[in-house]
Amino acid sequence: PVANFRDGSITLKQETFAIPLETPVDRVEPDVILVACMRFTFKNIGKKATVARLPLQYSASGSRIFWEEEKGDPIVCDRGWIRTRFGRRQHIRAFSRTNMKVSQPRKDLLEYTRRLAPGASCEITLNIPFVAIDTAEEKRNLVRLNFGAAYRTVKKYWEGEDLGASLQTPEPRLDELARGHVPIVMMADYEMTDGSGMVNTSVGSASYLNYPNESCMIIQDLDERGLVDEVRKRIAVWPRFQSSRPLIGRFTDQEGVFFGAGGAESGQSYNQHHGWVLWMIAEHYFLTRDRSWLKAQAEALARGIEWVARQRKATLEDQRDSHGWERGFLPAGALEDVDDFFYWLSTNCLTWRGVDSAARALAEIGHPDAVRFQREANAYRKDLVRGFELSRQHSPLVRLRDGRWIPHYPSRLYRRGRDYGWIREVLEGSVYLLISGLYSYTSKQARWMLDDFQDTRYMNPPYGFPPRAEDRQPPILFEEIPDPIAEWYHQGGYSVQPNLLAGLIPYLDRDEIEVYLWMFFNAWAVCYSEEGGSLFEHPMPFPGFANLAAQKTSDQSNAVKWLRYMFVYAPRDELYIGRAIPREWFTSGKPMGVEGVVTRFGKVTANFAAAHQANRLTADITLKLHGEPERALVRFRHPDKAPIKSVRINSKAHRKFDAKKGDVDVTGMNGKLKIVASY
Repeated sequence: PVANFRDGSITLKQETFAIPLETPVDRVEPDVILVACMRFTFKNIGKKATVARLPLQYSASGSRIFWEEEKGDPIVCDRGWIRTRFGRRQHIRAFSRTNMKVSQPRKDLLEYTRRLAPGASCEITLNIPFVAIDTAEEKRNLVRLNFGAAYRTVKKYWEGEDLGASLQTPEPRLDELARGHVPIVMMADYEMTDGSGMVNTSVGSASYLNYPNESCMIIQDLDERGLVDEVRKRIAVWPRFQSSRPLIGRFTDQEGVFFGAGGAESGQSYNQHHGWVLWMIAEHYFLTRDRSWLKAQAEALARGIEWVARQRKATLEDQRDSHGWERGFLPAGALEDVDDFFYWLSTNCLTWRGVDSAARALAEIGHPDAVRFQREANAYRKDLVRGFELSRQHSPLVRLRDGRWIPHYPSRLYRRGRDYGWIREVLEGSVYLLISGLYSYTSKQARWMLDDFQDTRYMNPPYGFPPRAEDRQPPILFEEIPDPIAEWYHQGGYSVQPNLLAGLIPYLDRDEIEVYLWMFFNAWAVCYSEEGGSLFEHPMPFPGFANLAAQKTSDQSNAVKWLRYMFVYAPRDELYIGRAIPREWFTSGKPMGVEGVVTRFGKVTANFAAAHQANRLTADITLKLHGEPERALVRFRHPDKAPIKSVRINSKAHRKFDAKKGDVDVTGMNGKLKIVASY
């Protein structure tokens, strides 16, 4: 990643990449030492001499230093070697090269300075090993790393790698993150050391492990890019270690549970893991239609479905001191970072989705138990809807900002009203009834849930970021925000973990595109780190700053998928092309589109362009479909919302279009299509 900054007349260009310390980039072993190579280049663009300054601190705890008065660890620089003490020894943290002067204003701070004449520049490079090095050979290798030569090597390597489906927009930062996301995933994930070639999917940088629910979010992005081998290396971990670790709950057994990952698993309280993995295995089949691969996974899927069926039997019996709402639910268990045992809404929704998807996939390959599994999925759905409706009927109405009162679906059974904290009420809240497909996105219940999230949760402490300065701690960090309605446009529409919760997807399903785009860009903006070329986990303590997860690959995978869905979206039986492209992008004069996106119907390439003076919008579409969607629509979102007057496909007049919506019906077509919409 490259980031640019300016302070007065001093500009700073920050460049960063990673490279193995001791092995060639094309032969990286699982336990290789990686080095972050950083270059800071200062330039004086003013008319007077000015001092360029780079302060440097280090903290072994990893805590971000927000204030100048906060102290880091004692640090020293000796002939380019930067060291700090840990325990009783000093350890190498980096090797530096620079033509700047280094001083030490205090024991925890190094300061690099140089007085620059107008037009002059200076730089410092840092080679930072991921782990502390100590052997003489490691030290020599660290010194030998030349920024320019190493960069050319790494650039050539990544340019030669297959990164799957590509994307181009008029916004360079969006393109950079979408393009750089796969390398970040490859560096964060780790191959198992048993020689199997399996890869554990880490959900963030540094010490993050395999959280199956979030790992599936990453794998889904790789799958839609067409990186089949990478996907299968990652999925293979869960069938291999199926049943090896239990989930935390009142479950009768762990036979068939998807969670274990050979010691790299994490998040034992995340009962939703099991349902996510069932869904991901089925989803990979639906994207590839590889029957032989699915047959190899069939036994594991069957065991996973049987585990759910056994657990549901426990609640189908009369429970002590119970009103019976939970009849047919999973037994009470924990909820991701919440260890309290309850009948959680999101866990059951996502588990049902996994069972239903797996049953449908097994039916396509003629599995002998597929019909029974589908009956189990249907019965599970019926039990869940009954339980959630009982919960809704016993919960007080909630008031929206416009004075309306609407029903509320609690995040767990037997909870009357709001639950405690943003994880329970928002991150794992009722919107999962829609995301999972348990409730229709066109239903009246969907409108209740979505309005509730927008009005009373995303911008309402303690469930979302507070809209008023006096609600925030510490208040000194915030400018006054007097009116949440006035600040709605840039403060609303996202959760405390903005790119983890797919709360915007129901709006894409409902064809409420402006809301979808608003939520997407707000969630992106509050988490984007230009200097890291990534999205961080939580914008804490307020939007624009990060917690310790500087690169959250699961959240970033979601954001990249949501960006791609603007161009190609195939959620169920429909194929939508160009459904959510921002209208303004058609005024940019820049090319935009996607290449090689994988859907359950096949591969799609779609490139859009505008010719304003001729009053035309054009799309070059290549469809390599192996299945036929019920509907296939190409949308042109004219910047002035003008209605289409006529359409030509491959130079022939085409009359199947919706002039007002801008949709051109291409159902049944395949191959190359040049579509011209005239206005």
